[in-house]
Amino acid sequence: MDISFLRETRKRAKLSQEDIAPLMDLSRTAITKLEKGDRALKFDEGIKWMQIVGSRIQATGTTSLELGVAMVNGVDILALAQTLTQFVGGFIKFF
Repeated sequence: MDISFLRETRKRAKLSQEDIAPLMDLSRTAITKLEKGDRALKFDEGIKWMQIVGSRIQATGTTSLELGVAMVNGVDILALAQTLTQFVGGFIKFF
């Protein structure tokens, strides 16, 4: 599984590794290992990660569920949200 979304979503949520570690009940080194793929991401940790970063990513209007679905399907949710925002914005201006 591509876990590059972990670092990307954490940074998008404006959280450092030191910030997210206690929220995840993990050490900072465990967060580093997760982001590098040196430690397996457990299902419950993935859900918790999405809840934490999802609650902080408000600019895109993306929910934790959408982030989780995108993670499972390997979708770049941030690029998708930006594209949809541009599309919908253009569509609204059309009418």
